[in-house]
Amino acid sequence: MARERLFSPLQLGNVKLNHRIAMAPLTRFRADEDGIPIDIVRDYYTQRASTPGTLIITEATLISPRASGMANVPEIWNSRQIAAWKKITDAIAAGFDGVEIHGANGYLLDQFLQDVCNRRTDNYGGSIENRARFGLEVTRAIITAVSDSKKVTIRLSPWTDFDGKRMGDPVPQFCYMVSELKKLGLAYLHLVESRYAGDVATASYHVLTRRNDPFIKLWGPQTPIILAGGFTAETAEKATEEIYADSNLCCKLLLICTLPGSKVSDNWSFGWRHAFCQIATTCMTSVVPPNQHHTTLERCTSLAKHRSLPALRWSRTP
Repeated sequence: MARERLFSPLQLGNVKLNHRIAMAPLTRFRADEDGIPIDIVRDYYTQRASTPGTLIITEATLISPRASGMANVPEIWNSRQIAAWKKITDAIAAGFDGVEIHGANGYLLDQFLQDVCNRRTDNYGGSIENRARFGLEVTRAIITAVSDSKKVTIRLSPWTDFDGKRMGDPVPQFCYMVSELKKLGLAYLHLVESRYAGDVATASYHVLTRRNDPFIKLWGPQTPIILAGGFTAETAEKATEEIYADSNLCCKLLLICTLPGSKVSDNWSFGWRHAFCQIATTCMTSVVPPNQHHTTLERCTSLAKHRSLPALRWSRTP
């Protein structure tokens, strides 16, 4: 089956992609107690960047010692951490191409946006505009810091139910947020689909009732949108070729679980690796003792067998 648009180039800010399949940020808990990525992190990202022109978004990375609620996640606020990340980015290309702000999945910016948890009565709560204020201020500050809006983007999850979230009607709140973000000239907008709650698919793509359509339409076709959550080769094709044919869409296909041997094109095939990647965090924190979180790839494979999970494998045909 031809997938011309899915494999067509896409300009994303200052970077040109060779196709519209991207890798989502996936927390791996592979940093030491000082927040420094361990050696296998370089191999992890190098492997996933083996196809030229692929968008790789790194896992959530802490920007302050006060920002962490979890152990063994990577950080990037001191010189030692920056040097460790430089080894990783130099193994792929010359440094990072941009910054994606994590405004999704119940994290800080999302907590301000969600009326189910934002009970503030000052300028940062009480109204749609006030709840969006903090996220917009952060976005503008980062644009100022890097001196180029085309190197900045943000991830939002309008339909999230992380930690008891899920607004009764998120459309007005997130339509306002998207409309204000659109004015800033970002590289792209990243939206999480509603059918995913954590690592679990909650609905089939074909029967999805809560869609990101209002936000995609509001964003318009001038700047790309990335959708994340549960795409297969078939649904990614349908999204790019049919449902959102008028949008510059990029799908997070590397994030999802496909059937063994499922082909995306003649040059791409996927095994079950992505199923394990989706739950490796749970695996590493529940099966491996805290002092052994620095798991090797071989250990990950043995853990998969221990939990009766498919083995870690991803093949790219010549």
